[in-house]
Amino acid sequence: MAVALGDGARSSGLRIHTPGARRQYGRRMLQALDQWIRLRSVSGVPELQSECRRAARFLKDLMRQLGADDARLVSSTPGANPLVYGRFDAGDTRTLAERPTVFVYGHYDVMPAGDEALWRTQPFEMVGRDGYLYGRGVSDDKGPVLAALFAIAELAAAGKLPMTVVFCIEGEEEHGSVGLRETIAEHRALFGVPRLILLSLSYWLGEATPCLTYGMRGSVRANLRIESTRRADVHAGVWGGAVNEPLSCLAHVLAQLADPAGRVLVPGFHDGVRVVSAKEEAAMRDLVEWIADKEAHAPLVARTAMSPTASGDLYGQLMQRWRFPSLTVHHMDVSTVAARTNTTLVPAAAQAALSVRVVPDQSLDDIAAKLRAHIEQVFADFKAQRHGDGGRAMLDDLRLHLDVRANAQWWLADPDTPVYQAAARAIRD
Repeated sequence: MAVALGDGARSSGLRIHTPGARRQYGRRMLQALDQWIRLRSVSGVPELQSECRRAARFLKDLMRQLGADDARLVSSTPGANPLVYGRFDAGDTRTLAERPTVFVYGHYDVMPAGDEALWRTQPFEMVGRDGYLYGRGVSDDKGPVLAALFAIAELAAAGKLPMTVVFCIEGEEEHGSVGLRETIAEHRALFGVPRLILLSLSYWLGEATPCLTYGMRGSVRANLRIESTRRADVHAGVWGGAVNEPLSCLAHVLAQLADPAGRVLVPGFHDGVRVVSAKEEAAMRDLVEWIADKEAHAPLVARTAMSPTASGDLYGQLMQRWRFPSLTVHHMDVSTVAARTNTTLVPAAAQAALSVRVVPDQSLDDIAAKLRAHIEQVFADFKAQRHGDGGRAMLDDLRLHLDVRANAQWWLADPDTPVYQAAARAIRD
């Protein structure tokens, strides 16, 4: 997809397909990206919600400047950042609700910068260094959104847009996409009849090879909390050994979810995993050969995929990342700040968050049910051993609170379809 720029190109009649105008358009896009990066649009942080709103208005106004036939902010969820909607028409006389469209998805919110002292440059200032642009949102996802927006604007200005294009740019992607489903459902007619969904949220194969994604793993999320009936932290020197320890129980439960090699231990978990076909294996091995030949010396690749500990089995590494299921424990915590920092206390409660990545042909509901049943069984077995014959007499009891939810469905497309082949040609060109 060509990237080009121009201010109000459609209304002014600027011939942006000339080399000089295209360079000017390119400079304008970088200027817009620089301004947009400066807006700290971190979702999920109440103190920065006004910055998110400013980022949304910035994009809406930019769409108008670039000649969009419609640009507006829409929302159906109180407190959530608005969705930025934009539309470039292609002369189709049918009503919008009946019109085939290309649906471009993206997001303007970003992750927190973390400890800004660890950044070589300010995270919310775009800086060019060694041929790369740095700044929060440059690649995820403000840069790709502007690349698509300016390219569509160029096609529309030149009268070469074959189909209406609609933009759906949300502001809560990094915060669970709060309100996205509801907003799209309420404003369904604005998006026409999508024939193609285009997004740029994935990674490259290195630093010079774009990646055309045709499948992603799904996910199931779980939060578990184990608490004592005593309800308060107690002193280990006084009560240690006579009361249950929720943190130890939690550690035991988590340790029964996967073996040291990372294989998930939930009964029946691997039953639905689709067998790797010969075609799939051949394609992956070709990809490994390409990466080793073209990207092995790229700094990022050399530090990760081609590191001494991983380079011997790059095929296995990529299959684990893209093709097979996995389980990750994201964090553990205890009930109080005092218990977190004081080495004399027995916490009254402990909690953890984890997720499972699922693949074709696993069922999210089935995996969620099996994960729940396994955690409940391990917890019950722990209590039975703790309080059964030969166990200790405890002054309290343990309770499990468990929330397991299907979060995102896996998807898999066919890279041999005309749409993917066209995208591959565009990337190569």
